[in-house]
Amino acid sequence: MAVNPRVRGPSRPVPAKAARKTHVIVISSDSEEEQDKAEAEFLAVASHIRLPIRLHVHKHLPFLRRNLRRSFMQTCSALGVASRAPGKPQYPIEYVYRYKLSDFTSVTYNYLNAPTWTEYRELVTEWRCAFCDLLGELSSQEMLSLHLRRDHSDVASTEWTDIDGRIKISMTLLPPQRDEEPVDTSDDEYDIQEPEIHIDIASREHQAGTQIKREPLFLPDSSPEPEDSEATPTMTASTTAASEEPSFHPSATASEEPSFRSSATVSTPSAPTIKLKHELDNERLRYRDEGAPRQPRTGLTADGRLLPPPKDDPQGPAAEPPLDSCRPGGPRIYDLLNELPLEPYGVLAWSIVDREEEIYELVDVRDEDKVVLALWNRWIFFNRMQFNLNGYRNGVEAFLTDNYQMIHRAAGWTALRSFLLVLAANRFLNLREVLKCLAHYDKKVEDDLVQLEA
Repeated sequence: MAVNPRVRGPSRPVPAKAARKTHVIVISSDSEEEQDKAEAEFLAVASHIRLPIRLHVHKHLPFLRRNLRRSFMQTCSALGVASRAPGKPQYPIEYVYRYKLSDFTSVTYNYLNAPTWTEYRELVTEWRCAFCDLLGELSSQEMLSLHLRRDHSDVASTEWTDIDGRIKISMTLLPPQRDEEPVDTSDDEYDIQEPEIHIDIASREHQAGTQIKREPLFLPDSSPEPEDSEATPTMTASTTAASEEPSFHPSATASEEPSFRSSATVSTPSAPTIKLKHELDNERLRYRDEGAPRQPRTGLTADGRLLPPPKDDPQGPAAEPPLDSCRPGGPRIYDLLNELPLEPYGVLAWSIVDREEEIYELVDVRDEDKVVLALWNRWIFFNRMQFNLNGYRNGVEAFLTDNYQMIHRAAGWTALRSFLLVLAANRFLNLREVLKCLAHYDKKVEDDLVQLEA
């Protein structure tokens, strides 16, 4: 008995998320008990073969469906399969699933463990895949056939039957793949070759009583000398010598050991040099341990005027370590921002501190760049409306006017340029405005430096 899903009463509205049910008609039996039993059995099988449908419903697909459909359409064009506007079949398509319940469920009921085959039938009113439905409504029977052949390896065989325009698709479902057991590899089946290690062992070490448990390997171009012919023992001799205690002769002096060690070290690969994170941070801060300890240089004089940056880094920050800070792990250049007051932010000062700590924890970002980001976060907190209404360039210049001293001390010209280029990449500024903003910053700093030199 087939139930037409398009004939519905006014009291049964179609749910918004059940659009697929309008395309699938389940052929049930006359007995309600047998119908419930068949549906329960098929749901146990469908949990394995219809996983993409569940991922799509819960929006957990690892790709975009439109990209998958576009790729499939290009494949159809390359293989000569006609792709036209979607059309519906003349009659509903009958899907017949043939499977063994014992392959898909572990329930220990007698009827589930029976080795007989089970068939489940359903009708689909569109050219849709009953397994995944990822491609949506297809255009023709050829496209659906191509999809079933290429993209569903869990179907053993697919048979198409066309009787007076009524299409019947019979499919045999394979059991889900189990985890493969580890293969027992024996020495007689696989020949695992170990890397060759060539060590030039002097014959005097053998005379001194050095016991080697494995047969020594010599360089291919080396040949034992006549007087040292006993330096290569046979397997029987090495086995006998392994049970004896090693004897050391005074003739083996300490001066002969470096020659053996040097020859063995040449053939041993050296380990790569790995720098820890705190070492890279120390290099970034350009700590100088040589010479006498210096006084902290914060980039300001006693009367609050700017100092020029160091000569070895004229575009870097003017402040140089060592800096005074209580930060665990040592002082950082952005600790100078603690000099700025938080009173203007009132009870929302915690949000500024919390946001700055997130900025300081950024990976692969220079400390100087973090300083500019933190200063911008403080400025935009009060001046977002001014930045949006008065023009982006005017807003950036106002930001530089308020913070050029701290940028000069803790960030430098290079960090400011990187920040302005990021604004340009996000279409807040163009390159000409970036140059004008840099010129505005240079003028403000130069005025203070000129006053200092005067």
